[in-house]
Amino acid sequence: MGAGSELRKILSQRLLPLIAEIEELVYRYGYIRVFGSAVAMLGTAGLLGQVLGIAWLRTTFATAAAFLFVVAALVSFAGGQKQRNKLTNAENILHGYADAMHTESPIVVKEWRQDVIIEDNGDAYCQRTLILDAAANGKPRYVSINLVYYGAGPLTDRARRKVVCKAFHAGAENSAERTRANATSTWKTARNGKPRLDVYVHLGTFVQDGDLVTVEWFWPKYSADLMSGAAPEAFDVVFDKEVSSFTHRVVFRNIRNPSLFTVRNQGARNFKKETQGRDVIVEFSATRPEMNQQMGFIADYTRNG
Repeated sequence: MGAGSELRKILSQRLLPLIAEIEELVYRYGYIRVFGSAVAMLGTAGLLGQVLGIAWLRTTFATAAAFLFVVAALVSFAGGQKQRNKLTNAENILHGYADAMHTESPIVVKEWRQDVIIEDNGDAYCQRTLILDAAANGKPRYVSINLVYYGAGPLTDRARRKVVCKAFHAGAENSAERTRANATSTWKTARNGKPRLDVYVHLGTFVQDGDLVTVEWFWPKYSADLMSGAAPEAFDVVFDKEVSSFTHRVVFRNIRNPSLFTVRNQGARNFKKETQGRDVIVEFSATRPEMNQQMGFIADYTRNG
């Protein structure tokens, strides 16, 4: 048996059980409590070594503390990452089933409205409001909505984690009295190859006529390419379910030279563009829009003329 094999055998017999025990402690009590207890114990031993003048005792326990810190940190990170991966996989499976299910009486969207504010640094604030028809036959109900990223560059995992999304549910009698709704989300790829965030808002088994579902996004640097003048950007909608009416409004904030900000209509009805101060506002709408038909506009900002 070679030295390498012997070393691996010793590690498997001595070190791996120790790491397993540390992992169990971190899982049961949390990283902070485990590390705090270890530091207190090792600190006491180190102080004792200092008082007694035993140098090797101080050195040994300082080394042990550093080793425990590294191992516990790695175990905590790996365990958290493992749980996040399991949760993501479970949600993706459930979302796949949800997309494939076609109930006999789907929720009817009476009105669809989206308001978007694009700041001059490219940050986007988006609010989408759906007014629903009644659906009270005891089946679990949900609405799915999505937002596509049209930036020229790739959307990194770090950028995706910065996207904040919240969902709310309110009754028709008082839309201001809204409560937080259960929502899950997953990243997919749109038909044009761009990243798309799908959000599923879970409404329970009872939806009243006129109920309002509101989803709000904060997406840092969503339109950074457009607002910096690097590239034009598309703003469009495609409906895969029947909608009675919709309105889409985008406000581009603090445009230094509005005459250099241009838009090109792409199949949008009731299309209009106006300037209010240094804000450029673009809006389009329709009644009973055709399904699976893209409509919207292309925006371009030639900052340098």
